[in-house]
Amino acid sequence: MLSRVAAVMAPRTHNRRRVAGSSGRRRRGREREQQRPHMSRHLFHSAVLLLLVVLCGSGVAHAVQPKTDVDPFTGIGWTSPQWEGSTEGNEKFFSLRVPSLVEVNSAVFVVAEAQCKEDDKGCSRAGIASRRLNLTDDKPTEILTTNTSLLMPFPKGAATGTAKAKESMRPTTVVAGDSVYMLLRNQSFTTSVGKSATARDWGLLLVKGSVSGGNGITWNETHAVTFGNDEYAAEFLTQLVSGGGSGIKTKDGTLMFPMQATKNENTSLLSMRFDKSEKKWKLSHQTDVDGCRDPTIVEWGEEDRLLMMASC
Repeated sequence: MLSRVAAVMAPRTHNRRRVAGSSGRRRRGREREQQRPHMSRHLFHSAVLLLLVVLCGSGVAHAVQPKTDVDPFTGIGWTSPQWEGSTEGNEKFFSLRVPSLVEVNSAVFVVAEAQCKEDDKGCSRAGIASRRLNLTDDKPTEILTTNTSLLMPFPKGAATGTAKAKESMRPTTVVAGDSVYMLLRNQSFTTSVGKSATARDWGLLLVKGSVSGGNGITWNETHAVTFGNDEYAAEFLTQLVSGGGSGIKTKDGTLMFPMQATKNENTSLLSMRFDKSEKKWKLSHQTDVDGCRDPTIVEWGEEDRLLMMASC
C-alpha cells in the first residue's frame, strides 16, 4: 500500500495552514480526506503535486536579517554528560534506526539510534551510533555496526519511572560550522504512578559533537532542554519527542528541529526553535494531523518560509 504524504507550511508566527489529502483542493482546519482501504498510484502522485502548489502559492516576505549563528545552549541548563562507550561486542547491536547524514569539514557521517540486546531476557538499551562513510564510488554503501562508534547515554539500570532505556531516542541532527548538534529524547525522567508524562516531564537533551581525528564524532557537551514555563505544552501535549533525521539551520543562524507530540491521543506536529529575543527555546503551536509522524522541515526560498512534511 502506498502511503499518503502530509505537507504543512510552518511560518515563523503561530498562524498555520495545513494542506492534506490528494484531490488537488486545498483543505483547511481539521478537514481531511477519509482514508481508503486501497490507495492508487494516482493518489500518491496527486499528493506530491499538491506539495508543489503549496510551495508556489503561499508565504509572506520577511525582512532580510544578518546571518549570525545563535548559541543553542543559551538559556538551558547543563547536565552531566552520562555518556559511556559500549563495552559489548558490536554484533549485539541488531538494528540501526532513525538515521541522518551530516557533513562536517568535507567528511560525511551517519548518525543513528542503535538498539542492543543485553541478556537472554530481551532487555534492550538505546544508544547512539556514528560512523564516517567512505564514499568512493556510485555503488550503494551498506552501513554495518562493525567499526562503528557506539555510545550509551545512561549507565545500565539508570532509567527510572515510566521511561525505559529501550525506548526510542529519535536523534535529530543539525550541523553548524564544524559542530554537530543532536536533539534526543531525555529518558531519565520520573513521573507518578498512573500519571501520563506531559511535555514538562519528558524534556529533551541537546548534545554537541565534534569530529575527532577525522574518523568519528565525539559528543562532549550535553544540556537539558525543558519547557517548564510553557503552559500550552504542559497542559495539552504528551509524549513530546524529536522528529528524527535532520533539522535545519536557518538563514539567520537559528537551529530548528521538527517535533511530534500527542494531544488528546492524536498526533500533533510542531517545531522547536531558539527565540533570540527571549533567549530561550520555544515550541511552535501544533498542527493536528492524526496518523502522521516522522516530520521533516526545510527552509525554502529567499522569503524564509518553512515547509514541514510527514508520512501518514
